[in-house]
Amino acid sequence: MLIASLDGLHDLESSITSVPHTGVQVVDAFLNRLEVMLVLDDGGGRYLHEILNVKGNVPEQHVSIILRQVLHALDYLHSRKMRIHNDIHPSNLLVLRSGEVRLSGFWFSSKTQTSQSQRFAGRYGYMAPERLLGLECGFASDVWSVGMLTLELLLGRPFFDTSELYDAKSIFEFKKHIVEENSPSLSRQEYSEGLCLFVDACLIKNIKLRATVPGLRSKEFITKYEALQNSFFGRWANRQQVLKYFEMKGS
Repeated sequence: MLIASLDGLHDLESSITSVPHTGVQVVDAFLNRLEVMLVLDDGGGRYLHEILNVKGNVPEQHVSIILRQVLHALDYLHSRKMRIHNDIHPSNLLVLRSGEVRLSGFWFSSKTQTSQSQRFAGRYGYMAPERLLGLECGFASDVWSVGMLTLELLLGRPFFDTSELYDAKSIFEFKKHIVEENSPSLSRQEYSEGLCLFVDACLIKNIKLRATVPGLRSKEFITKYEALQNSFFGRWANRQQVLKYFEMKGS
Protein backbone atom coordinates (compact mmCIF):
# COMPACT_ATOMS: atom_id res chain seq x y z
CA MET A 1 0.00 0.00 0.00
CA LEU A 2 2.84 2.37 0.82
CA ILE A 3 4.56 1.64 -2.47
CA ALA A 4 1.28 2.10 -4.36
CA SER A 5 0.74 5.45 -2.63
CA LEU A 6 4.23 6.72 -3.39
CA ASP A 7 4.04 5.48 -6.99
CA GLY A 8 0.69 7.19 -7.53
CA LEU A 9 1.83 10.48 -6.07
CA HIS A 10 5.02 10.28 -8.10
CA ASP A 11 3.00 9.68 -11.28
CA LEU A 12 1.12 12.93 -10.70
CA GLU A 13 4.24 14.78 -9.53
CA SER A 14 5.98 13.90 -12.77
CA SER A 15 3.14 15.65 -14.62
CA ILE A 16 3.71 19.06 -13.05
CA THR A 17 5.14 20.67 -16.17
CA SER A 18 2.26 19.63 -18.40
CA VAL A 19 -0.64 19.15 -15.96
CA PRO A 20 0.00 21.48 -13.01
CA HIS A 21 -1.62 21.21 -9.59
CA THR A 22 -3.12 17.74 -9.77
CA GLY A 23 -1.59 15.81 -6.87
CA VAL A 24 -0.71 16.32 -3.23
CA GLN A 25 3.04 16.80 -2.86
CA VAL A 26 5.20 14.39 -0.83
CA VAL A 27 7.47 16.14 1.68
CA ASP A 28 9.16 13.21 3.38
CA ALA A 29 8.90 9.54 4.33
CA PHE A 30 10.66 7.94 7.29
CA LEU A 31 10.59 5.02 9.71
CA ASN A 32 9.13 5.46 13.19
CA ARG A 33 10.07 2.14 14.84
CA LEU A 34 8.07 -0.34 12.75
CA GLU A 35 5.81 2.22 11.12
CA VAL A 36 6.46 4.11 7.91
CA MET A 37 5.43 7.76 8.18
CA LEU A 38 4.43 9.57 5.01
CA VAL A 39 4.50 13.37 5.22
CA LEU A 40 2.34 15.27 2.70
CA ASP A 41 2.13 19.00 2.04
CA ASP A 42 -1.44 20.19 2.59
CA GLY A 43 -0.59 23.62 1.20
CA GLY A 44 -2.69 25.24 3.92
CA GLY A 45 -5.80 23.59 2.52
CA ARG A 46 -8.42 21.20 3.84
CA TYR A 47 -9.62 17.85 2.65
CA LEU A 48 -13.00 17.87 0.96
CA HIS A 49 -14.73 15.80 3.64
CA GLU A 50 -13.91 18.53 6.18
CA ILE A 51 -15.56 21.13 3.96
CA LEU A 52 -18.65 18.94 3.59
CA ASN A 53 -18.86 18.60 7.38
CA VAL A 54 -19.07 22.39 7.67
CA LYS A 55 -20.92 23.40 4.51
CA GLY A 56 -23.19 20.42 3.93
CA ASN A 57 -24.33 19.91 0.36
CA VAL A 58 -22.48 21.66 -2.47
CA PRO A 59 -24.24 23.78 -5.16
CA GLU A 60 -24.15 22.41 -8.70
CA GLN A 61 -21.70 24.95 -10.12
CA HIS A 62 -19.16 24.19 -7.39
CA VAL A 63 -19.64 20.45 -7.88
CA SER A 64 -18.81 20.98 -11.55
CA ILE A 65 -15.59 22.86 -10.68
CA ILE A 66 -14.51 20.08 -8.29
CA LEU A 67 -15.25 17.31 -10.78
CA ARG A 68 -13.56 19.20 -13.61
CA GLN A 69 -10.30 19.03 -11.68
CA VAL A 70 -10.74 15.44 -10.51
CA LEU A 71 -11.41 14.32 -14.08
CA HIS A 72 -8.40 16.31 -15.27
CA ALA A 73 -6.13 14.36 -12.91
CA LEU A 74 -7.77 11.00 -13.69
CA ASP A 75 -7.46 11.59 -17.42
CA TYR A 76 -3.70 12.01 -17.01
CA LEU A 77 -3.40 8.94 -14.77
CA HIS A 78 -5.43 6.77 -17.13
CA SER A 79 -4.07 7.90 -20.48
CA ARG A 80 -0.44 8.65 -19.63
CA LYS A 81 0.35 6.47 -16.62
CA MET A 82 -2.10 3.57 -17.13
CA ARG A 83 -2.97 3.82 -13.42
CA ILE A 84 -6.30 3.14 -11.73
CA HIS A 85 -6.83 5.21 -8.58
CA ASN A 86 -9.39 2.85 -6.97
CA ASP A 87 -10.26 5.11 -4.02
CA ILE A 88 -11.88 8.36 -5.19
CA HIS A 89 -13.80 10.00 -2.33
CA PRO A 90 -13.79 13.31 -0.36
CA SER A 91 -11.14 12.23 2.16
CA ASN A 92 -8.65 11.84 -0.70
CA LEU A 93 -9.27 15.23 -2.29
CA LEU A 94 -7.32 18.18 -0.91
CA VAL A 95 -8.81 21.64 -1.50
CA LEU A 96 -6.43 24.59 -1.36
CA ARG A 97 -7.58 28.12 -0.48
CA SER A 98 -7.31 28.96 -4.17
CA GLY A 99 -9.97 26.36 -4.95
CA GLU A 100 -7.48 23.97 -6.53
CA VAL A 101 -8.35 20.32 -5.92
CA ARG A 102 -5.45 17.90 -5.56
CA LEU A 103 -5.64 14.13 -5.61
CA SER A 104 -4.14 11.84 -2.96
CA GLY A 105 -4.94 8.48 -1.33
CA PHE A 106 -3.27 6.06 -3.73
CA TRP A 107 -3.15 3.21 -1.20
CA PHE A 108 -5.29 0.92 -3.38
CA SER A 109 -4.15 2.19 -6.77
CA SER A 110 -2.62 -0.10 -9.34
CA LYS A 111 -1.32 -0.29 -12.85
CA THR A 112 -3.85 -1.86 -15.19
CA GLN A 113 -1.56 -4.72 -16.14
CA THR A 114 -1.11 -5.99 -12.56
CA SER A 115 -3.22 -8.48 -10.60
CA GLN A 116 -3.67 -5.87 -7.86
CA SER A 117 -6.45 -4.31 -9.91
CA GLN A 118 -8.64 -7.22 -8.77
CA ARG A 119 -8.18 -6.59 -5.05
CA PHE A 120 -11.31 -6.21 -2.95
CA ALA A 121 -10.16 -3.22 -0.94
CA GLY A 122 -11.21 0.35 -0.28
CA ARG A 123 -14.42 2.04 0.80
CA TYR A 124 -17.47 -0.06 0.02
CA GLY A 125 -19.75 2.90 -0.70
CA TYR A 126 -17.61 4.00 -3.66
CA MET A 127 -16.73 0.61 -5.13
CA ALA A 128 -18.03 -0.28 -8.57
CA PRO A 129 -20.08 -3.51 -8.84
CA GLU A 130 -17.23 -5.32 -10.59
CA ARG A 131 -14.86 -4.34 -7.78
CA LEU A 132 -17.27 -5.52 -5.08
CA LEU A 133 -17.44 -8.88 -6.85
CA GLY A 134 -13.66 -9.20 -6.95
CA LEU A 135 -13.50 -9.09 -10.73
CA GLU A 136 -10.72 -7.44 -12.69
CA CYS A 137 -11.08 -3.67 -12.58
CA GLY A 138 -10.16 -1.00 -15.06
CA PHE A 139 -10.55 2.71 -15.61
CA ALA A 140 -14.34 2.27 -15.54
CA SER A 141 -14.13 1.56 -11.79
CA ASP A 142 -12.82 5.07 -11.19
CA VAL A 143 -15.70 6.45 -13.24
CA TRP A 144 -18.22 4.72 -10.94
CA SER A 145 -16.46 6.28 -7.94
CA VAL A 146 -16.74 9.71 -9.57
CA GLY A 147 -20.48 9.15 -9.80
CA MET A 148 -20.70 8.25 -6.11
CA LEU A 149 -18.54 11.28 -5.24
CA THR A 150 -20.95 13.49 -7.19
CA LEU A 151 -23.92 12.17 -5.20
CA GLU A 152 -22.14 12.80 -1.90
CA LEU A 153 -21.26 16.37 -2.85
CA LEU A 154 -24.87 17.10 -3.76
CA LEU A 155 -26.38 15.42 -0.68
CA GLY A 156 -23.72 16.52 1.80
CA ARG A 157 -23.37 12.91 2.99
CA PRO A 158 -22.41 9.53 1.52
CA PHE A 159 -25.19 8.04 -0.59
CA PHE A 160 -24.83 4.67 1.13
CA ASP A 161 -24.61 4.29 4.91
CA THR A 162 -21.81 1.75 5.32
CA SER A 163 -21.35 2.21 9.07
CA GLU A 164 -23.10 -1.10 9.77
CA LEU A 165 -20.90 -3.16 7.46
CA TYR A 166 -18.92 -4.90 10.16
CA ASP A 167 -19.29 -8.63 9.40
CA ALA A 168 -19.36 -11.02 6.44
CA LYS A 169 -23.17 -11.20 6.32
CA SER A 170 -23.74 -7.43 6.19
CA ILE A 171 -21.02 -7.01 3.56
CA PHE A 172 -22.55 -9.79 1.47
CA GLU A 173 -25.99 -8.14 1.65
CA PHE A 174 -24.50 -4.80 0.62
CA LYS A 175 -22.74 -6.39 -2.36
CA LYS A 176 -25.98 -8.10 -3.36
CA HIS A 177 -27.87 -4.81 -3.17
CA ILE A 178 -25.36 -2.96 -5.37
CA VAL A 179 -25.21 -5.75 -7.95
CA GLU A 180 -28.93 -6.55 -8.16
CA GLU A 181 -30.74 -3.26 -7.50
CA ASN A 182 -31.00 -0.28 -9.85
CA SER A 183 -28.07 2.13 -9.87
CA PRO A 184 -28.41 5.30 -7.77
CA SER A 185 -29.83 8.30 -9.64
CA LEU A 186 -30.95 11.89 -9.09
CA SER A 187 -34.41 13.38 -9.21
CA ARG A 188 -35.06 15.38 -12.39
CA GLN A 189 -37.31 17.65 -10.30
CA GLU A 190 -34.49 18.67 -7.95
CA TYR A 191 -31.43 18.76 -10.20
CA SER A 192 -30.59 19.92 -13.70
CA GLU A 193 -30.92 17.50 -16.59
CA GLY A 194 -27.23 17.82 -17.45
CA LEU A 195 -26.22 16.83 -13.91
CA CYS A 196 -28.63 13.88 -13.87
CA LEU A 197 -27.27 12.64 -17.19
CA PHE A 198 -23.70 13.00 -15.87
CA VAL A 199 -24.45 10.81 -12.84
CA ASP A 200 -26.34 8.27 -14.95
CA ALA A 201 -23.35 7.97 -17.30
CA CYS A 202 -21.03 7.26 -14.35
CA LEU A 203 -23.25 4.66 -12.68
CA ILE A 204 -23.96 2.26 -15.52
CA LYS A 205 -23.29 -1.27 -14.29
CA ASN A 206 -22.19 -2.59 -17.66
CA ILE A 207 -18.57 -1.45 -17.89
CA LYS A 208 -18.70 -1.51 -21.68
CA LEU A 209 -21.48 1.10 -21.62
CA ARG A 210 -20.19 3.17 -18.70
CA ALA A 211 -18.75 6.57 -19.63
CA THR A 212 -15.01 7.13 -19.97
CA VAL A 213 -13.17 9.96 -18.24
CA PRO A 214 -12.66 11.87 -21.54
CA GLY A 215 -16.35 11.38 -22.23
CA LEU A 216 -17.27 12.83 -18.84
CA ARG A 217 -15.02 15.85 -19.41
CA SER A 218 -17.06 16.70 -22.50
CA LYS A 219 -20.44 16.34 -20.77
CA GLU A 220 -22.67 19.43 -20.68
CA PHE A 221 -22.57 19.53 -16.87
CA ILE A 222 -18.78 20.05 -16.99
CA THR A 223 -18.52 22.32 -20.03
CA LYS A 224 -21.39 24.52 -18.84
CA TYR A 225 -19.27 25.94 -16.00
CA GLU A 226 -15.88 26.04 -17.75
CA ALA A 227 -15.76 29.83 -17.48
CA LEU A 228 -15.86 29.65 -13.67
CA GLN A 229 -12.36 29.75 -12.17
CA ASN A 230 -11.23 27.48 -9.36
CA SER A 231 -11.11 30.55 -7.12
CA PHE A 232 -14.91 30.85 -7.41
CA PHE A 233 -15.19 27.52 -5.60
CA GLY A 234 -12.34 28.45 -3.24
CA ARG A 235 -14.15 31.55 -1.99
CA TRP A 236 -17.30 29.56 -1.30
CA ALA A 237 -15.44 26.71 0.42
CA ASN A 238 -13.47 29.05 2.70
CA ARG A 239 -16.15 31.63 3.44
CA GLN A 240 -16.75 30.38 6.99
CA GLN A 241 -13.03 30.56 7.81
CA VAL A 242 -12.76 34.09 6.39
CA LEU A 243 -15.74 35.28 8.43
CA LYS A 244 -14.29 33.77 11.60
CA TYR A 245 -10.98 35.52 10.92
CA PHE A 246 -12.63 38.95 10.65
CA GLU A 247 -14.78 38.27 13.72
CA MET A 248 -11.68 37.45 15.75
CA LYS A 249 -9.86 40.45 14.34
CA GLY A 250 -12.75 42.76 15.23
CA SER A 251 -12.95 41.46 18.79
